[in-house]
Amino acid sequence: MALRSNGTEASRRRLKCRKFSGNGDWRANVFSSDYLESIGSRPRASVQYLEVNLISSRRLINVPRKRQSELVDQFAWLRGVHENEKREDVQILSVSVFDHWLSQEDAGKLLENIPRVEQARRDGLLEDFCAKLIGDTEVLSFAMRGRKKDRPVFRAFKSKAALKNYCKPNGGKSLGHRHFYVVLPELGCAFYESWDDTYHFFFTSPGIELAARNWATQSGVHLLT
Repeated sequence: MALRSNGTEASRRRLKCRKFSGNGDWRANVFSSDYLESIGSRPRASVQYLEVNLISSRRLINVPRKRQSELVDQFAWLRGVHENEKREDVQILSVSVFDHWLSQEDAGKLLENIPRVEQARRDGLLEDFCAKLIGDTEVLSFAMRGRKKDRPVFRAFKSKAALKNYCKPNGGKSLGHRHFYVVLPELGCAFYESWDDTYHFFFTSPGIELAARNWATQSGVHLLT
């Protein structure tokens, strides 16, 4: 059946996970020789962090420190969601091109060998939903930082174009992610792209349902609970 989980995982970096080059240094698969020489003494984790920053720094800016603290408090439950943990205090509202959760039989018919034209139609519906969301409320990116990757750092997009390019089907690739994931502070929720042409809102207090229903109606997609 269509996945109910958010399907997230640690961001897929371009580092294609530690394939070694002929000289035994996996970094050579990503960086130029001049750049490698300049950072040759830095730990691998630092190199990985720098590489991801190179991708995102052109498009994102950290929110001010005071706002950062407020957002950390508002989304205290976000780490658990990001790690795909089940939490009793977190509710889920899903957005799908389908009007019901798929059975195994449905999944076989609707999720395998999808014609290109049909996939483009589905992507168009979800992209339209995302565009309406972006047009109506603030949308922020975030990344998990700290030794245990348990501290969210919230970042604003430098332009509307960068946000639209990220928050759409397959848009996560623009920041090196498999799927996009964002927070909507005004509505107190996180929004994750997922599998099976289905996305998910996560929240702990009411606020997103009415807005999501309006966007879904205008876009021709469906809400599932």
